[in-house]
Amino acid sequence: LKARNTSFRRLVDREIATKNPGIAGEFLFTSLSVLSEAPLAAEDTTSEVALREWTNFTHSINDLLPENLPPINAQSEVFTDSLRMTVIVNSTVSSYFFANGLILLVILLFMGNLLLTLMVMTSLILILLCFGGLILFVFQIEFGPVESLGVSIFVGLSANYLLHIAHSYHNSNIKERNV
Repeated sequence: LKARNTSFRRLVDREIATKNPGIAGEFLFTSLSVLSEAPLAAEDTTSEVALREWTNFTHSINDLLPENLPPINAQSEVFTDSLRMTVIVNSTVSSYFFANGLILLVILLFMGNLLLTLMVMTSLILILLCFGGLILFVFQIEFGPVESLGVSIFVGLSANYLLHIAHSYHNSNIKERNV
């Protein structure tokens, strides 16, 4: 039937899969596409709420299924994008804290001065807060993989610059620092 009717084939092309061409042979999977509308929310958590509701629904259906049937699940590009965004933000935040801890140890190891190390770290945190506020709230740029990479590079360059300034200050031969 899929081979004879092109409009039917387009309708069920992603819904029914068999081992042989058309709908011949053993079934591999069947699916059902459902259009679901989610109400607009003030925050961008609508897809997360919809994913949670669909997941709860599929779990309740899976509890009722006989043992010999495979479980059902909810899939959507919107759900995938929502999960991807959550993973990107979480990994960026965790890598930021890891990098700051590593920078703290390296600066302390090479400088040997706790006060200058704390000044560099405080300055680095303040720079990131200002940069994040500017990007996320003033310009309202959506945070994605490219922005995550940009923030990492920006923090790395800022740490390098601050470290060199602090190191020059620490090793300066000038007696009067009020220049």
